[in-house]
Amino acid sequence: MAVYLVRAVAGEPAPNDCGGASSFNDVSPGAWSCPYIKRLSELNITGGCGGGNYCPQGLVTRDQMAAFIVRAVAGEPALDYCGGVAPFQDVPPSAWSCRYIKRLAEIGVTQGCGGNNYCRQGLVTREQMAAFLARAFLGPEPYPLNDTGIDGCANASQNNLACPVSGFPGQDAEYGRDATHHDDSDGQAGFSFTKIANSGNPLPNSAALGSSANAWACTRDNVTGLMWEVKTDNGGLRDREWTYSWYNPDAGTNGGSAGLADRGNNCFNTARCDTDKYVADVNSQGLCGASDWRLPNRFELESLTSNDRYNPAIDTAFFPNTPSSWFWSSSPYAYYPNYAWSVGFGHGDVYYDYEYATRSVRLVRGGQ
Repeated sequence: MAVYLVRAVAGEPAPNDCGGASSFNDVSPGAWSCPYIKRLSELNITGGCGGGNYCPQGLVTRDQMAAFIVRAVAGEPALDYCGGVAPFQDVPPSAWSCRYIKRLAEIGVTQGCGGNNYCRQGLVTREQMAAFLARAFLGPEPYPLNDTGIDGCANASQNNLACPVSGFPGQDAEYGRDATHHDDSDGQAGFSFTKIANSGNPLPNSAALGSSANAWACTRDNVTGLMWEVKTDNGGLRDREWTYSWYNPDAGTNGGSAGLADRGNNCFNTARCDTDKYVADVNSQGLCGASDWRLPNRFELESLTSNDRYNPAIDTAFFPNTPSSWFWSSSPYAYYPNYAWSVGFGHGDVYYDYEYATRSVRLVRGGQ
C-alpha cells in the first residue's frame, strides 16, 4: 500500500532515500520498502501503527485505507467532522475512522460495500485498492485511458514476436486497446487520433501542417477526448525548439510555489519565456478555433507516450516535430514545493524537476 500511495502522490523515491535511517523501529533501512514508508511518513499520510512501529506485514482494513487516501488527497479532516451523523449505517459517529470515511464518500472515492454499509473492518483487496486509488487520483469513472502502444510479445531472447508466445503468457500486447482496437491507420496500435485544422474542423490523415485555415495544426485524441497542440519547425510561436520555465501565479493550484517568470530567452518572444505566458499567447491566437488551451497535468501528458518506440516516444505521424526532451506538466510536486512534474519524450519517463529549469511545452484543451 505504501508503494502505491507514494508513487501516486509523490512519484518514485530514490532507492537510497532512507540513507541508513528508518522512520520506524520495525522497518530496516535496508528493506526494499523503506524509501516508500519513509516518504509516506514525511507526507503525513501515516504515523505508523503505534509504539514507533509501522507493522509492514500487517493487512490493511477499509477504515485504514480511508484514512490513508483522505490524508493524501484532501488533508486531515477535523476531529468532529462527522458531527454526530453516520455516513454509513455500520460507521458510528464515534468511530475513529468516521471522519475519514465520511470525507472519502464526499470526494466520490467510495459508495460503500452495499446496503448502505461501508464494511470498515473488511480487508482491502488489490482490486479494491486499485479502484480507490484510481477514483482518488484520476477522478470519477469512467477513465478513458490510452494503452501502452506495445503490440509485440517476447520470449527469453527476442522482442517484437507475434502474440501469444508459448511459455511466456500474459504479456502487455495481449491485453487492452492495443489488442482489441489495433488499427494503425489512425495511430499506432490502439491509439486513435484525428488531425484538426486551424479553423477547428477535422481533417483527413493526409493533411499537412500549415498556417492556413484549412491546414493541420492540432491533433485530437479520440480515446481520451483531449485536443493537443502540434509543434512546428518554422521559428514561430509554437516552434519545437522553444523552452520555458514553469510559472503558475495561481496560489490555489501551484502547490505553494509560483515558479519563475520569464526565465531564459529561448522562445519566440524572449520576454515571455514561461509556461503561463505561453498559454496566454497561444490562446490569444485562437489556435484551432479555441481559446481555452492550458498546460496538461502529468497524467494527461503521459497518455501521449508510446512505449514501443523512443527518441521520441510518441506517434510522430500525428505529433511531428516532437523533440526527445522533457515537457512540463501543470502538476506541482507535492514533496518539494519548488518542483513540478515533467514527462520525457525521449523514453516516456516521468519525473519531477526544478521549476526554474527550462523545458518544452505542449498545450492541451478539454478534459478535467
